Amino acid sequence: MFPAVFTQFAKQRNAKSSGMCPCQGSSTGVSQVSLQLDTPEDADKVVQLLFQKKLATEAKFLSQVQRTAIGEGDKLVVEGEKNLLTLVIVTSDDKVSGVLTELEEQDIAKKGEAIVSPLLSGKRAYMKWVQESLNSVKASASASLLDTAARD
Repeated sequence: MFPAVFTQFAKQRNAKSSGMCPCQGSSTGVSQVSLQLDTPEDADKVVQLLFQKKLATEAKFLSQVQRTAIGEGDKLVVEGEKNLLTLVIVTSDDKVSGVLTELEEQDIAKKGEAIVSPLLSGKRAYMKWVQESLNSVKASASASLLDTAARD
């Protein structure tokens, strides 16, 4: 048997050749899509559409009053009084492109504005529920991937 370093290299190479980020090689099959909103009323309609089309299992509207970050010259930057609204959508990896297409077609997000984050860990029961809710045919395959990811 090959040492673990060669096995990990092979996994990363396979993930890269299939067009995935190497971090997705041990993904749970679930992703979050996040974006800043200008019009929360319109976004609510799109969220309902995503649920109807079985493209999302969860959506959260998060209100942000203050933002703290590291700016130029490693200075702490505190921005406030903006009251930003962020939409966070939970979906399966294979539904991400459908979610992004709906957000763009409904003028909620321009191409490239949304941030997609594959979930690399989490409660297995939740990850399985997301998969089963959106696509019952692939749920058993996802469960086996979760078992494999848990062992790695």
